[in-house]
Amino acid sequence: MNATFDEKVEQEVNEKVRKISEVREKAVEKIKDQAQSMLNRNKKAISALNVDDVVLFRVDDVDLGAADAPNIMCIILEKNNNMFKLGHRGGILKEWYPFNVLNKVPLEVGMIHMTREDVDLNKQISVREAVRHASIATGQGFKACNCLTGTCGKGTKCSCYRDGVKCNSRCHKGKENKNCKMKSDRKKEKN
Repeated sequence: MNATFDEKVEQEVNEKVRKISEVREKAVEKIKDQAQSMLNRNKKAISALNVDDVVLFRVDDVDLGAADAPNIMCIILEKNNNMFKLGHRGGILKEWYPFNVLNKVPLEVGMIHMTREDVDLNKQISVREAVRHASIATGQGFKACNCLTGTCGKGTKCSCYRDGVKCNSRCHKGKENKNCKMKSDRKKEKN
């Protein structure tokens, strides 16, 4: 009786081992299929991107300011080993970028078109500089000057004037500077 019980247990164990092996073989087959599918999809995405195509470059969160758009418009200047050199209106981005951070802009969308002539080819810039150049704000953080009694504007040490932005509510240490020539026109519009 013990021999038949032992044989039965051994047979059940062998059956479980066989089933586990089958499942593992199927899993390996599915992983290989998935990998091939990913490679095919990547090849298709890479081949869709060509030199002089306008793309949206997805910017990492650490390079964005609070009011910045998550993408900047660029043009592909070079393609090498499935990596792309991008140009922006502010200059050429310093690094090479993979296809997965780029989205091709279809011409029929009607967005502002960009050409190689729009890129400053003599200047290399970082992603943060490109974001600042494309930003409606001032890039990361908010600029504010500390001019209290002097005149903000040309010929002064005003950081707002130097950066080409209007003074805002954070300027002048929160106090109104009546001599400021860099004020935004919000107060004038209220009157």
